[in-house]
Amino acid sequence: MGRSLDGPAAMIGSSPVYASPASQAQGDHRSVGASAENPPVVVALGNPVQIMLQTHALTSSNVDPQVLETIRDSITRIVDRYELLGPRPLAGELTALRSTLHALIQGQQLPGERRELFRTAGQVSALLGYASVNCARPDLADAYCREAQSLAEHVQDVALQQWIAGTRSFDLYYRGDYAAADAAAEAGIALAPRSPQAIRLLANGRARALARMDRHAQQGAERALGQAMALTSRHDAELPTGVSSCVSLGPYSLVRTLANAVTARVSMNRVDAALADVEMIQDDVEQSTSPWTQGLVRLDVAAGLLRTRQPDVEQAADLGRAALAVTAAAPIRSVAQRARELADRIGPWRDREEAAAYVDDFRLWNAASAASSAVSSW
Repeated sequence: MGRSLDGPAAMIGSSPVYASPASQAQGDHRSVGASAENPPVVVALGNPVQIMLQTHALTSSNVDPQVLETIRDSITRIVDRYELLGPRPLAGELTALRSTLHALIQGQQLPGERRELFRTAGQVSALLGYASVNCARPDLADAYCREAQSLAEHVQDVALQQWIAGTRSFDLYYRGDYAAADAAAEAGIALAPRSPQAIRLLANGRARALARMDRHAQQGAERALGQAMALTSRHDAELPTGVSSCVSLGPYSLVRTLANAVTARVSMNRVDAALADVEMIQDDVEQSTSPWTQGLVRLDVAAGLLRTRQPDVEQAADLGRAALAVTAAAPIRSVAQRARELADRIGPWRDREEAAAYVDDFRLWNAASAASSAVSSW
């Protein structure tokens, strides 16, 4: 009898065929190798030259560092000249900077450069918002502040967001919406309550707005001034000296904070406290190159002198006329409002020569201011 074959044997016809490991490997190779029916598989890893060109394209930028530095220098020069020249002569520079920055943002930059472009563009829009308030253009102020806010949020610049909130409050204050002005300042403070930017929001925003409201709100105004002074002490080493520019993107100086305290306390009829604040800052104010600061403090003191038990009409009128004279070259909304309020308050003494002289000077100043606004509106 014949044996049956197990294992690696196979029967073809009557002869057993054994498949060796070598023949198995050869067969496997042929099954997946190149043939007319199975062409070789080519993996598309790319081209070295193309990869280099693509890398260059990804890391290229349309922003020259020198251009950004020039733009930052331009912003500094505008801030330094703002209170001397006023917003209208500088409007063209600001709008040109904004257009340049917007054009650059449309291109391609590295992440750090793009962040800096957004921050710088936000600063320019914020300054345009403030200038619009000074020019009595609340529609433009709102639009520019919205733009600045959007840019600042994208780069998470909290300090700039707080500055914008202060400008919103400033705008609402001069619209006469004191509750909304206080709310805008409060929202800005909530972003970073202990930051030096909160000083402006407390003194210029909350305190002045609350001072224009009822007695209960006025208690809040004094608390806000106290908080502003506490933060001033806390950040003393970081704060500028003298009279900081009203459009400085940095924090308020002590003198600027106290000047706002004078405004708030005169509104609350706390004349003695306001005059005590004036004594602390008078030398800095008179030595400053800011005609607005000099004019506004004089108008505040004049209004205070008319609120005392024995009003000093002559000195109030003299201070008012001096304020009009020093701000005539660059009239702004805040000076106009306070000068008008003084004219209304001094009205009961119109039969006195000095009071009548102030009212006449205010009419001339106001007419010139209105003419200037009409000629250079933007």
